[in-house]
Amino acid sequence: MCYVYILECNDKTLYTGWTVDIDNRLKVHNEGKASKYTRSRLPVKLVYLEKYNNKIEAQKREWQIKQFTRDKKLKLIEGDPSLCSGGGFMANFFEKVEANPIIAAVNDLERLDEALDSPCESIFLLTGNIFNLKEIAHRVKSKDKGLYINADLIDGFSKDTWGLEYIVKNIHPDGIITTKSNLIRMGKNLNTFTIQRLFILDSMSLEEGIESIYNIRPDAIEILPGVMPKIVKKIYEETKIPIITGGLIMDKEDVISSLNAGAIAVSTSNKKVWYI
Repeated sequence: MCYVYILECNDKTLYTGWTVDIDNRLKVHNEGKASKYTRSRLPVKLVYLEKYNNKIEAQKREWQIKQFTRDKKLKLIEGDPSLCSGGGFMANFFEKVEANPIIAAVNDLERLDEALDSPCESIFLLTGNIFNLKEIAHRVKSKDKGLYINADLIDGFSKDTWGLEYIVKNIHPDGIITTKSNLIRMGKNLNTFTIQRLFILDSMSLEEGIESIYNIRPDAIEILPGVMPKIVKKIYEETKIPIITGGLIMDKEDVISSLNAGAIAVSTSNKKVWYI
């Protein structure tokens, strides 16, 4: 059993999370060990709780509630039936990775057809340009696959908010991927799914990455390289944001290791892994 919960902090702010053990999670929060946010706002108290059969559903609902305004969260806590579980927005990303947690990362357009014919439900597009992006998007959508565009890697677009706004409003991807905090903010303002890409090279980049995530709150995180289960676990425990691992994913063992560490999906350009 999994639980989605809302805590009221000592300063009256609200914190949303999910867990498999609500009693222990509440205890750990009040010990200052669960979250940077609640650590400085103790004590906290449980004000809302929902139950789910698996972590994908719980994470999906957690993400949904985190998009609510404070007033909307208060209405949920008060029992507004229009906000109860099962209604409203259902994130396409979570549905796709629940069906298949392996995401095809396409960094060469000659391999796009292979990715579209694979069992993968989602595509991370890591190449393209201003002239062919719309046609690529049409091909992906015609296969009923989720399209997530890496805004940092598309040629011909400015790597600023204007370029991102054009992509979101004219190409209509299911979401965007970027390393840039300002583009994550813009993506959230444009109501698109945001994935922040983190390159973990050393302990400093790890701590800076966690701090950035904590401040920006993207909808998901892609960690590279992906073969670091302890780091995956640490980042998820610190941020409580869904994690995708990518880079250096070589085989089934790497996929299982990532998922067991807490990742909800694995992105890879390795064609053999697409068919696991």
